[in-house]
Amino acid sequence: MILRLTVLMALIARWGWSQISYTDPAIMFWGDSVQIVRGYQDLADTSLGVAGYGMVSDALGEADGNVVSLGDGGEATYFFASGIPNGSGPDIAIFENAMDMGDGQFFAELAFVEVSVDGIEFYRFPCQSLTQTNGQINGFGGIMAYDIQGFAGIHPAQIGTLFNLEEIDALDPLDTIYFVRCVDVIGIVDPSLGSYDSQGNLVNDPYPTPYASSGFDIDAVAYVKDYNAPTSIETIANLSNSAIILNAGQPLTSYINDELWVVDTKGMKTPITSQTEVIKGYQWIVEYNQLGNQWTVVEVILGV
Repeated sequence: MILRLTVLMALIARWGWSQISYTDPAIMFWGDSVQIVRGYQDLADTSLGVAGYGMVSDALGEADGNVVSLGDGGEATYFFASGIPNGSGPDIAIFENAMDMGDGQFFAELAFVEVSVDGIEFYRFPCQSLTQTNGQINGFGGIMAYDIQGFAGIHPAQIGTLFNLEEIDALDPLDTIYFVRCVDVIGIVDPSLGSYDSQGNLVNDPYPTPYASSGFDIDAVAYVKDYNAPTSIETIANLSNSAIILNAGQPLTSYINDELWVVDTKGMKTPITSQTEVIKGYQWIVEYNQLGNQWTVVEVILGV
């Protein structure tokens, strides 16, 4: 088993790569209505028509695993009658159905996330893709989770990706937003057709997917308030010789020769192989503290 403990450090704070279960009490309510605009199954071959999987009703209510496929560049715009204020911590959760392919990879069809006060002027969350663009990820290929920040679609069914309105500089902190839009990323590495992140990088995700289920699969969108992320777990992992030992939580399960991936703020990745003790069924996101060679757990994620 390969377990990737991703050290996000400043990336966690900047891009909000975190998640929430659909049963979490921090979810206040779900989108009241949604408008779907389907994109083509394959933007490069429009003769195939638009995506057709799922019904509008599948994208409403709580996240239940039923989805609507948006197709290349398709959109889903949610309306929240009571509005979503800019609170403390994450405010929005987007639910899709990425699939864990193992070895740190996910089959993930990504989407940009935008918000609006009036339904006319939309503001996009900052996002960054560090995925290589030298070769196209094929229609069944995977994306490394730590290469993606600020996109929806990287978590499995009924696990939502969290977004904090504070991340949008152009949005007045006092504004209450009423609309949340997901826009499918066209993941072709063709400068004339592909989508770009906030840094001007082409975004490489599975392409082509010439099927009715093409594109981002939207399940639900929720308003989140006072989310208590597991960052409050004060756990120290001591790095000594060839062993990394997480000294908290029961039961502990040992994995031999697991792979630890260190990701710094520039996206540089360094593998470290060692014996690791982890809580079975959890992924640990840790932060490196140079003093004493300690790793402080700042987030615990279900579903590994």
